[in-house]
Amino acid sequence: CVIHNNYVVSDGLKIELEITKKCYKAGKLSRYNLNCDDRIIYPYDKDGKPYSETHLKNNFPMAYNYLMNIKSDLLSRDNGKFKKLVNENKINWYEYGRKQGLSLQDNKILISPIISSKYFLEISDGLFISGYCIIPNTNKDKTKIVNALKSSDFMQWIKIYGNPKSGGYYSINKKAIENFRF
Repeated sequence: CVIHNNYVVSDGLKIELEITKKCYKAGKLSRYNLNCDDRIIYPYDKDGKPYSETHLKNNFPMAYNYLMNIKSDLLSRDNGKFKKLVNENKINWYEYGRKQGLSLQDNKILISPIISSKYFLEISDGLFISGYCIIPNTNKDKTKIVNALKSSDFMQWIKIYGNPKSGGYYSINKKAIENFRF
């Protein structure tokens, strides 16, 4: 995507920048060194509460029109379970299906489940859509965690508890990361 003035432009689509957030995907960590900026429509206020449909329509008409164009796709998520929740007025049709990551503060470390040349990223703003996340309590903790992730001890741990893949890569699960002593 490209940011022009107050808009995000991607594949001919133009969306108001203010309703987007940076997002990171564990499988693309090496791209983010190149200042690549992936963005996602974020139909929530600063407190994580969903905007009303009227607010979306009046304040973000381009994003609203885009969401309206894919409304049927959004409603068909999770084999119809999402549509049922919408029909029961429990959620809005444009909300995210999963919300566990929305409450995370901006200071976090994203770890890829596939260990390759770049397998973690410090995130100071934005959301992540895949991978594992560590939230440090303080900057001192963050430095300690980053140093541990860079260490030969961590790589040895991965070789012991990860699953070898072709090309010298390893896949790891959440438990392997949790059991490592940072």
